[in-house]
This record gives sequence, structure tokens and C-alpha cells, in this order.
Amino acid sequence: MFYARLYHISALAAAGLLLAACGDGPNSTRDAASTAIKPLPSGSSPNTSDNGPAANQSPLISGTAPVQASVEQLWVFQPTVSDPDGDTLTVTANNLPGWMTLDGMTGRMSGTPSNADMQNWADIVLTVSDGTASASLPAFAVAVVPANVATGSATLSWLPPTHTPEGGPIGQLAGYRLLFGQNSGNYTQTIVVDNPGISTYVIEGLTSGEWYFVIQTVDGNGLVSEPSAEARKTI
Repeated sequence: MFYARLYHISALAAAGLLLAACGDGPNSTRDAASTAIKPLPSGSSPNTSDNGPAANQSPLISGTAPVQASVEQLWVFQPTVSDPDGDTLTVTANNLPGWMTLDGMTGRMSGTPSNADMQNWADIVLTVSDGTASASLPAFAVAVVPANVATGSATLSWLPPTHTPEGGPIGQLAGYRLLFGQNSGNYTQTIVVDNPGISTYVIEGLTSGEWYFVIQTVDGNGLVSEPSAEARKTI
């Protein structure tokens, strides 16, 4: 039986994912004059240089799409898109399979293929543009395969949190959210546990392959913690 032990989850952030705020250290010094805000030279502006306005920077896109999709099962890919200049972005796709949809603002691709879609969908290219410059992911393929048969289960076990990241009392708990999916960091399924006294849960009906799990705490005010450290099981 698989146990994923996820400790000290708080209503504000999950333990193990926190970085304590640190100062400069007991032996460091700081020159007040060197850190003071200095006025800009006359005639200058924050976003200009001696050669004129700063040049537009290209947007960024990254991520790796799942290489398989199962018939009658939801397939999801969320790339990371950003722009150094904060420009509004548009995402487009070449060779997008007919069973997929694309969110042109976020780049999220999703869809549920049918038996008629069973083939290798190749040369799919995602491109993000800020209206001036663009960037693309390398071309990728998604193979639609027959539906997997549910073959296994995973047992998650955790310790209820006792304090916030700041060390204070956590207050009343309302329950937990169990998030899981077949791609690390991309959790397509959610189970809500509305009993804070429960600390073990069996997830059944998992198909063959890798599965990834995290847990979040929900407090009495409805605040949801950051996800815990990720646990994994091979079915």
C-alpha cells in the first residue's frame, strides 16, 4: 500500500514549501548612502536610455505537453507564458487537433478525444505573441490511445496542521482538498474532504501510469493553503 505523508500543512501555506524571510545576517553592514534612492539626471526617465526608449523584449513560453491522450479521458496542457515588458499576450496554435480547444489568453490546451481520434497528432506548435515579437515551443505530438482500464488505488495519509507558518495557532479547520493527476504539477482532479478529523483517504479507480498527489488545507474562513510537497505513485 502506498503512503504519501504530507506534514504541517497550514491554512496559509503548506509546510516544506516555505522560505523563511532572512535579513542580511548578523555580521553584515549596509551603507545607507549607497542604498538611498538617487534622483534621475535631468531630462531622463525610468524607461529610457541615452539611445532612446528601451527595445521591446520577446515574450516567453515554456512547458512540456503530455505525449498521450486516452479515449474519453480529459487531456490538459498548460504552458507557462510571460512577457518581460508586461505586454498583453496572445497564444495561437498550428496543427491543433480537432478534439482540442485552445485558450488564446493563457495557452491552455484541453480536450477529450473519441475513438475516431485515435492516431498520432504531430507537428503541433504553440506560439505566443505580444503583437511585435513572438516565441514558440518546439513542435510536439500527442498520440490518442485506447482508454486505460482502472487498475489501482493510492492511499494518502497526512498529519493535520497545528500552526501557521508564522507559528501562531491555526484556528478552526474545515477540511482538505486532494489534488492529483498524471503530470507533475498539473493536477486535473480534485477530491474535497469536508471533515477535518480525517487524515487518511484512499483514491481508487486510477489507471496505469504515473500519478502525482498534493494536499491543501481549508480553514473555517474558507482560506486554502498552498499545495503540500508532491507525492508520486506508479500504478
